[in-house]
Amino acid sequence: MSDLPNINQPPQQQPLSPLPPQRSSGGTRSFILILLGLLVICICLVPIVVIVVLALLGPAIGNVFSEIEQSLITPAPGFILLFFR
Repeated sequence: MSDLPNINQPPQQQPLSPLPPQRSSGGTRSFILILLGLLVICICLVPIVVIVVLALLGPAIGNVFSEIEQSLITPAPGFILLFFR
C-alpha cells in the first residue's frame, strides 16, 4: 500500500532558480572543430590554386614582359657612361 501516491499531498515541485540552466558546450566544441577544419582546408587549397593559375598564365605573363622589354629604346653604348663620370 505504500507504493500508491498519497492524494492528500501536492506533487513535489522543483525549486525555482534565478539562474538559467547551464547548457552543455558540445555545440560550441563542434563549431570550433568544423571552423578549424575549414581553415586548414582553405590554407591548403589557396597555394595549390595559385600555383595552378600561375602555371596556366605563366607564358602569357612572360610574353607581356618580353613585349615591354622589346618596346623600350635601348640606349647607345656610351650613354650609360655619361652618368658615371
